[in-house]
Amino acid sequence: MTRFSAKLFQEIIKSKNKNGNVVFSPFAVHAMLALIYRASEGETLSEVQRVGEFNQHPVFSWPWTSSD
Repeated sequence: MTRFSAKLFQEIIKSKNKNGNVVFSPFAVHAMLALIYRASEGETLSEVQRVGEFNQHPVFSWPWTSSD
């Protein structure tokens, strides 16, 4: 999540006034992406996985955690 947070911060400050203050929660953004990732499939899943830098952990593949 650290690399994700740094990239996100860089994108935010590019789009904001360089003289102003910026407050954001990288954890909240990453948590929301995790929810979207879990509910996604196909191309959307791949894109969210790439953007959020999610690596599939074996525990998330267990049958009792599957949404099927």
